[in-house]
Amino acid sequence: MDRELKAAVEGLYQAFERYPLRPSTEPCLHCHGAAEERVLHEHLLRDLTANQLNGFASEALTVWGDVVDFKHFLPRIMEITVTETGFHWPFTESLFGRLAYANWREWPDDEHRAVERFLHVFWRVGLSGYPAADDIGSVLTSIAVTDVELEPFLASWLEMPGEAPLRHLAEFAEMHASFLLARARVSNAYWGVEQKQAANVVTRWIRSGQPRVRLVDGFFVASSSAVEEEFSNAVRVLEALEALPPSRIVAS
Repeated sequence: MDRELKAAVEGLYQAFERYPLRPSTEPCLHCHGAAEERVLHEHLLRDLTANQLNGFASEALTVWGDVVDFKHFLPRIMEITVTETGFHWPFTESLFGRLAYANWREWPDDEHRAVERFLHVFWRVGLSGYPAADDIGSVLTSIAVTDVELEPFLASWLEMPGEAPLRHLAEFAEMHASFLLARARVSNAYWGVEQKQAANVVTRWIRSGQPRVRLVDGFFVASSSAVEEEFSNAVRVLEALEALPPSRIVAS
C-alpha cells in the first residue's frame, strides 16, 4: 500500500479502537462452526488473516454479529481488502456494501470522516495505476454500494493527473457506459436497484461532455499509438451517448 492509503487505514484503526472485541460475536451456529468464532479471539486484530476473517466479513450483520462487532473488525477488514492478495471471498463490492447495511453515514462524526477518507483514498489508488487488478467499474461499484455521494469521486476522476485515470475512463466508456444508459446500472452484478440515484449521477456525468473532453485532451499527449486508439474509440462512444435523446435513456 502507498503512504496515503496506509494513513487512511491507520485512521480507521484510531476511529474504531473504542470498540473492543466482545466475549462472543454470536455467529449463527447453523452456518458457522464454533472454531470459526474462536479463532477471532486467538489473535490480535491486526494479525488476523483473510482466511480467519472471511467468514465474519462475508456475513457480518446478517447471520454473524452486530454493528459493534462490525466496527471492531472494520479496520482490519478494509486493510486486508486493499492489500495485493486481499480476500478471495467475499468480493470488495460485497464488503463495502456492509457499510450501507450498517448505516455508516449516521455514525459519529470521527467514524464517518475516517470511512469517507478511506473511500476517497481507495478510489484514487484504484485510478492511479493501469492496468489494474480490477476494472474501474468494479471499483466504482464498490464505492456506490456504500451509498456515499458519488459527485466528488467523479470530479476527482477528471482532476487526477497522468494517463492512468484517462485509460480507466476510456475502458469505462467502452465496457460500462452504454450498459449504464440502457439498463440504469453499471455492468456489475453488485450494482443493484438500490443504486438508482447513483446510476442517475453517473449517467448525467458521462453525458455531460466533460469526460469526452478529457479524453480528447489525453489523445494529443498519449504515450503510444495504442493509447491514442483507446482514447479515440472511447470518444466516439461518448459522442454517440451524448447524442441520444432522453427517451432512450433508462436512468434519467
